[in-house]
Amino acid sequence: MIYPAGHFSHGFVSGLLEHITTSKMSSKTDGIKHHCVTFFHGSVVTYYAIVDFHMAQANYNLYQSDHPITKMFLCGVLHFFTTWNQVFHQLYFLLSLVQDLLTYSTNRDHLQFCSWFDSIKYKYFVPILMPATFMTMVNYWTIHLIAPHLMLAELLQFYAPWLNHAVHTFITPIILGEFFITTHGIPSWRKGFKYSTILMACYAGWVYPFGFLLGQWPYPFLEVMNATHHILFFPSMFIHGYFWYIVFRYAEKQLYGEYASTSAATNGKKKD
Repeated sequence: MIYPAGHFSHGFVSGLLEHITTSKMSSKTDGIKHHCVTFFHGSVVTYYAIVDFHMAQANYNLYQSDHPITKMFLCGVLHFFTTWNQVFHQLYFLLSLVQDLLTYSTNRDHLQFCSWFDSIKYKYFVPILMPATFMTMVNYWTIHLIAPHLMLAELLQFYAPWLNHAVHTFITPIILGEFFITTHGIPSWRKGFKYSTILMACYAGWVYPFGFLLGQWPYPFLEVMNATHHILFFPSMFIHGYFWYIVFRYAEKQLYGEYASTSAATNGKKKD
């Protein structure tokens, strides 16, 4: 069928204008979302800076008190899984903020950093950061509610209640906010389990030598355990981490569908 020239011209121009309008609206929406994500990351980084400042003051007051519980800190604050989780959180959000700001740049090196950090997020957000966050929150509050004295309850006299929640409670809505407002890919099952295993094996490899050889346990509940309890606790720690990895891997697939699969496949080609 041959269309009149006027009809074809009108249809072509209408389609072109619609495409341009749609593209502009999509670009504007993406821009607004990017600004919101940048603001969120900046707010989290600022929040953690405030937490660190007050935590440093509280730690100083604790050390100056000569309280017997300070013996739990002889191996340093990295003895505590809560500290590991804080390091993961603060590094992640700081680098995310840097990435957000560099995205506004057209410098090739800046864009390469953004691409590199995307690959890091795809590999480690779901297998490491999500399990570490929920293990910290669930383990702390479960033991604290059942037997507070086995979870350093005496420390609460040196730390404001909001600081306790900052490192054991508020970490959950913060990481869930990140999970829902930004998109993430996921690695393959094999790689995901590998990263989760490395996380828990590294912590166990740090804590258990100090505990068995020097008697320096990070938490009282580990100190009162006998050998049988430790044999049972050790694999349960891995199972707990795997559980949260599986939960959020499934949630990621349900939330982002093919995007998560595509990202996983793309990153699977890269060197670990």
